[in-house]
Amino acid sequence: MALLQAEAEKLSLPMLQQGVIDNIITSDELFSVVPFMPITGRQYEYNRENTLGDAEFYDVNDTLGESAATFTKVTTKLTRLIGQVDVDEFLESTMSDETDQAATQIAKKSKVVGRKYANALINGNQTLRPKEFDGLRVLADGLQASQISDASDAALSYDHLDWLIDQVKIGENPAFVMNSRTLRSYIKLQRALGGTQPETVSIGGRVFMTYRGRPILKNDWVPLDEDSEGTSRADLSAWAATTAYVLGDKVVATSGNTTLLFECTTAGTSGGSEPTWDTTPGNTTSDGTVTWTTRDATQCRIMLATMDEEEGVTGLMARRNGGVQVITVGTLEDKDAMRYRVRWYPGLALKSELALAQVRGINN
Repeated sequence: MALLQAEAEKLSLPMLQQGVIDNIITSDELFSVVPFMPITGRQYEYNRENTLGDAEFYDVNDTLGESAATFTKVTTKLTRLIGQVDVDEFLESTMSDETDQAATQIAKKSKVVGRKYANALINGNQTLRPKEFDGLRVLADGLQASQISDASDAALSYDHLDWLIDQVKIGENPAFVMNSRTLRSYIKLQRALGGTQPETVSIGGRVFMTYRGRPILKNDWVPLDEDSEGTSRADLSAWAATTAYVLGDKVVATSGNTTLLFECTTAGTSGGSEPTWDTTPGNTTSDGTVTWTTRDATQCRIMLATMDEEEGVTGLMARRNGGVQVITVGTLEDKDAMRYRVRWYPGLALKSELALAQVRGINN
């Protein structure tokens, strides 16, 4: 929708300074430390390290053994992220005395693009939304079992943080990623030891809390509506009538029950009308020939990720048009307005599984 006159009038108030200067990208703490690598082409292929091979001690005249490193070829794609805004030429000409209408709208549209990427950085899911790239949650859920720990609806503990440090064995610049709710829980742990504030570290002029020297990046895109297996309510479809469900399928109620999800534990076909859900986690609900088990969905995860272009988590962007671009599309044919486009061609790669680990099922 084009810029409305009512909004333009707000921006024309004399108290506002002329020429709003805003960040092209509204960066959250995770966004600010992820390295970006320009690539050529629509996708990026790289070899993810599996094993290093081996080495042995030998005696005189021993036969030497041989073993090579093994790799898995991984392909990740660049995506296209675009926001547009139309600015009425009359409003731009008559109401930019205090604040440039076009500049303001471009700055705000750039924030939207930045926030969209920041969300995908955590929650991107090509299976559910094919136009996105896979974010950290999908990458973490695809890790080998040694990199995943299930807290199973437990409170955050130092043991969880220590376990993550033990599992991330590769790359430089590891950092914790957690929701602000979990960060508050971490601060409570610190205060319980008699301190008032965790230690901090400065990175690029920004100050972050730390644990054992690793920065803690607050990120409120990390969902708080997961079950103990890391399934978010936001990624699920609502229950549907007369639908075949297989073991492990999960749904949410069509209304209410906002802290629960329901897992199919007996496959079958749902009934013609929505059942009355048992709202006690662990209990079951019969629905046609399906049995649903109620799961609590108020949990979240914490991750430890190495931000490293060579071996860890790396943002991707098109080499030719790297970074965010602001394009003046031009005057529209059917109305007296100028169209502006903010675009970015981003992606995300995980170079090694040993650069990422997660604990799921944290309840605070």
